[in-house]
Amino acid sequence: MAKAAILKGILSRAGVSRRADTFSVVRIERILSELGIKSYEFDFEPRVVRLTEEADLIKVMLHFMPSGITEDSDIAISKLNDDMALRIGSWQFEARI
Repeated sequence: MAKAAILKGILSRAGVSRRADTFSVVRIERILSELGIKSYEFDFEPRVVRLTEEADLIKVMLHFMPSGITEDSDIAISKLNDDMALRIGSWQFEARI
């Protein structure tokens, strides 16, 4: 039992969720690497990835749409002043435009 609790804690800290619509930190980093995005910053508690370039946000958006969308996906795009955000599942990608 103690081993299971320890493993659960490690997976929780690593960003691994039991929900199907969330991504782990490792998966997000792998996707960003595949897209050639090198400059970003994680904010783990609200699960925000801050990108430095507007073009990087567009790369992420094109990567997930439409292949990453399922009927139960939670995806939203928003803009406030000079900030644009793309929410996918429990993660939000942001960039200043």
